Amino acid sequence: MDADVIIVGQGLAGSSLAWVLHWLNLKVMLLDPQEEVTASSIAAGLLTPITGRKMVKTEDFEGLFATAEQFYRRIEQETGESLFQTAPMLRVFQNEEEERQFKETRELSYKENIRSELAADGSLIGFQMFPAGRLKCEGYLRVTRKKFSEAGQFQTRHLMLPQDVTLNAHNVEVSPGSLKASVMVFCQGHAGRFSPWFPDIPNSPARGDILRVRISGLTETRICHSGFWLVPEGNEEYLVGSTYDWKDLSNSPSAAGRAELLEKLRKLVGRPVQVLRHQAAVRAGMKNYNAVTEWHKEHHRLAVFNGLGSKGSLLAPTLAWQLGRQIIQRFEREFGVQSGTGNERVTKERASSITVSTESVYPFSQLKVEADVPGAEQQQNSGSLTSGSRRQSLTRLVHQMLKGIIRPGDTVIDATLGNGHDTLFLAEQTGKSGRVIGFDVQKTAIEATRRRLQQAGVGQVELRLQSHVDIDQVASEQSVTAITFNLGYLPGGDKSVTTTGRATAEAVEKAASLLKSGGILTIIAYRGHAGGLAEANAVHKAVEQLAAEKYHHHQVEADPDNPESPLLFVVQRTAT
Repeated sequence: MDADVIIVGQGLAGSSLAWVLHWLNLKVMLLDPQEEVTASSIAAGLLTPITGRKMVKTEDFEGLFATAEQFYRRIEQETGESLFQTAPMLRVFQNEEEERQFKETRELSYKENIRSELAADGSLIGFQMFPAGRLKCEGYLRVTRKKFSEAGQFQTRHLMLPQDVTLNAHNVEVSPGSLKASVMVFCQGHAGRFSPWFPDIPNSPARGDILRVRISGLTETRICHSGFWLVPEGNEEYLVGSTYDWKDLSNSPSAAGRAELLEKLRKLVGRPVQVLRHQAAVRAGMKNYNAVTEWHKEHHRLAVFNGLGSKGSLLAPTLAWQLGRQIIQRFEREFGVQSGTGNERVTKERASSITVSTESVYPFSQLKVEADVPGAEQQQNSGSLTSGSRRQSLTRLVHQMLKGIIRPGDTVIDATLGNGHDTLFLAEQTGKSGRVIGFDVQKTAIEATRRRLQQAGVGQVELRLQSHVDIDQVASEQSVTAITFNLGYLPGGDKSVTTTGRATAEAVEKAASLLKSGGILTIIAYRGHAGGLAEANAVHKAVEQLAAEKYHHHQVEADPDNPESPLLFVVQRTAT
């Protein structure tokens, strides 16, 4: 077998799936015709929480954003390229109706994700959104192509379908005799509508125009939205987009599209604009706005991953992980074959270990999980969700993020042992060659953690009966990959013994200095017990004071509707 999986198309979907399968030790072959202009190559790559005329927040945005961020950061670490940035975003009201709708229905609902934007005279003109970010799509595609080309796993190739593909009992064959694999996944963008196996995907492509302009004297550094988007590129240059044309499905720039964008831009900035470049491409999309990951009902070696639309940079990592897990499971369950470039056999256990922020295909349903309690750390929790609750497990989210960055041999720290659930998780990620250090001030926590580690056969953990304030005594600066804090009291222990804001804030500051470039610090604060809110506020202040040029951070609420719900702070070191 020449490859485990052939991926047809190297846009956002195909590139993301290739990285996932690479991390899962599957051998990939990427096939792409390398057209000069594609929707993925010219896309702005925006990860925007609140979108559309009705200003609707993407469901589970925080989970999707966290998955996307750790995904792209991992690629940055492997390639040495700067691809992803957290970026402040501003939504400017287009008219009085938008402002009215915002005040009546959105301002209160999205209070954790927005901050009102006022004009010089104090009038409301829009709102800032967070967390938000941007993927440099052209660079992402380029480094992906380079990575797989150097490994001999990329071919510039345009397939004629169905004649260039032969489906056999044991494999999929391209141009008989030239390339064989167990699975083929079509990630062809708008060209997927011509597929003989998935003819209706995507079924609503649209051409979009994008301009690169120079606006002299404009100093706005935020990404702006106002019926279009404006993305700062530096040196008074900006990207402007995008239009939607469902009739003209060519890559030819449109005079009407150019005029539409310039008129919207004129209303927003009121300055002379010089057009430097005008491009257009056809983006894949579905009439129901849902991206698609689907297996063929009869040809069980064929799948499709397509229709990401304008949220591609946000959705691609989570959907790629979901499809990667399905491929792993299919190898074991249906094909019963070995896969990968080494001797490792794909197993059901390995497949079940792959987790993403949610189980469903976009749009994502809310997670139905047990409630977090102080120090719960994935154990049996005392509460459960009421019907319709929006609470998500922050511990689960933390583990998902850390899985993407911790490698065997790394140094990691559990700053609050509790009953050892996080400690065991960290040790499993670093392997026997790694170093895991755990802190707690209670002997019962040390003993409970030691028992849990012994039962799991884990021995590479240093357990220290001391405060997390001493965290800087165990590692040098910029040497630690991940540090976790689970604040509050010890579950099953003395509830009067809790972490405190002053000590935790000091420990957080020291912990941040220990992180190496790309390393992550997570702190789950529990606001529902005595002193919990004050501690969460102290952590917030400590995080805000970290140097912006070295760290970026964001926070996630377990339940945005409950001000006493747990709060997750995520800090990542971006520079040395």
